[in-house]
Amino acid sequence: MEQINFLVGSEKRFYDWISGLNEKDKVALLSHVDSDGVASAKIVNEVVDADILKLVNYEELNDELILRLKSQKIKRLILTDLAMDDMKFVKKAGKEFDVLWIDHHKIMEDVNSDKIVYLNPGGNNLYCAAYLCYYLFSKIQNLEDHDWLVACACLSDFTVYKNRKWMEEIFEKYNDKTKIEPMSLENGPIQNLKRTLEFAIIYFKTKKELDKILNLIGKNINGMKILESYAREVENEINSVVKRFEKEKEEINGRLVFKFEPKFEIGSLASTTISNMKSPDKTVILIRPIDEKMCAVSMRRQNSGEDMDKLMKNALQGLENSGGGGHIPAAGGHFLRKDLEKFKEKLKRL
Repeated sequence: MEQINFLVGSEKRFYDWISGLNEKDKVALLSHVDSDGVASAKIVNEVVDADILKLVNYEELNDELILRLKSQKIKRLILTDLAMDDMKFVKKAGKEFDVLWIDHHKIMEDVNSDKIVYLNPGGNNLYCAAYLCYYLFSKIQNLEDHDWLVACACLSDFTVYKNRKWMEEIFEKYNDKTKIEPMSLENGPIQNLKRTLEFAIIYFKTKKELDKILNLIGKNINGMKILESYAREVENEINSVVKRFEKEKEEINGRLVFKFEPKFEIGSLASTTISNMKSPDKTVILIRPIDEKMCAVSMRRQNSGEDMDKLMKNALQGLENSGGGGHIPAAGGHFLRKDLEKFKEKLKRL
C-alpha cells in the first residue's frame, strides 16, 4: 500500500495511542452502520478485541451514549467512519475517555489534543475509513485475510481511484475480471461480495440485529457464504422496487422522484440500482418513511452531472429536524414526514 499523508493527526500519534493499550483498560469501539463502518469495525477489532463493539447511527452519538459508556467503566474509545458536522460529541467524549478517531469525511475541525487522536487524510473522501484502518492496523498485525472486505468497502463508498493500484491487486488476487467501479452490476468475486455485504447489512439493520453481522463475517473470503440467504431476501425486495419505480416515478424539474414503503431499509441501494440501470443521466431521488415522524431520502446521479451533496443540503435547508449530505454522485438525508410537500417544492426551485 502506498504512503497515506494525514491532513490531521499522524501515524506516530496513532501508534503511541495503540501501544498505550493494556489489559486493565476497557475499550469501546463505535462505527457507522454501512459497509465501510462494518469493515472498519471488523478490521480494528481483529487487533484491539474491544470490550464493547457497537454499530451506531449518527443520532445515537449523544450525551446519553457517553454516560452509558462511562457507567460501563470504559477508559478508551475508538471511533471509525463517523462523520460529525459539529464536534460536540467527540469533545465531550474526550473529557471522559482517551479517544482514537479514524475518519475520511470532511474535516470540520482539528480536535487533536492530549485526550483525542484524530486521523483524517482530508481531500474529499480520497479513501474510505476501512482502507485507512487496514493501512494503519496492518502495520501492527497481518490482516491480509480481510483485504477482500476492505475492497468491498472501497467500492461501496466510491473510493476506488486514489488507491487504484491496490484495488487492482486485490481484484487480481481473487480473480475478479470485472471493472473496478462502485456502481457496477457485473458478476465477479469482489463485486458479488460487495452486494452481499450491503444487502446483509440492510437485513440485520431492519431486524434491529445489526451487531450480529460482525460475528457472521468470517476470517477469509469464504466466510461470507453464511450471509447469502439474508442478502437474497433484500435483493428480491430491491428488484421489486425497481419495477415499481418505472410505473410510479414523478418528474420534478428534470429529476425522478419516487416515494415508497419497502419491507427493508433499501432506499440507498435501490436508488443506486435505479440510477445505474435505468437513469444514469438523471438525478434519482427516493423517499421512504423511517417511522411515524421521519422520512429518509436518497439521491443518486451516476454520471455525476449534478452534485448530490450540494442538492441534498440545499433541499433540506430550513426544514425542521432535517439533515444530510454525502458525495457528488450519492447523498442521503432525512426530514419530517409533514414536510414532504415542502421538500418537493424546494426541488422545483433548485
